[in-house]
Amino acid sequence: MTTYFQFLPSNRKAQSFMPTFDGTLYNVTVVWNISAQRYYINCKDISGNLIFMVPLIENMDPFPILDMSYDLQNHRVLAEIGSQYTFKAGRVLYASVINCVPTEYNGTGFIYILSKNQIVYPLPVDPGPNTVLGVVEYYMSITKGYFQSTMIFRNGYFEVNP
Repeated sequence: MTTYFQFLPSNRKAQSFMPTFDGTLYNVTVVWNISAQRYYINCKDISGNLIFMVPLIENMDPFPILDMSYDLQNHRVLAEIGSQYTFKAGRVLYASVINCVPTEYNGTGFIYILSKNQIVYPLPVDPGPNTVLGVVEYYMSITKGYFQSTMIFRNGYFEVNP
């Protein structure tokens, strides 16, 4: 179950909240760094031991799939996406495709950026023609490398998934 913590930016007073990562309670403090001119996240255990300190990064909203087709010869999906985001061609991202019908188009894994508005991802079996186009979600978890639980920041909220 996702837990939400609202972020109230202040460069005078640090904001704290207590999320649960991997079943254990931690203290997270968001502080303004005057030298870097940005916010940083400090995560400490209950005893006060620093677990990590990372810059605050905001996740983008999901980007819409405008068209998609199955490439039967190469066993992959070719999708045209909204070009409001600028990913470099040739980059590989770990992302989720959601809300597509048939549901076989949905999943989480690696996608390959062909151009600013085209991606491909592997799919071993042809799911048939699509009837509903979904979106692609690309999240950067602040806790990646530290916990299995994820914490992302978007739209003014921290979202924690234990």
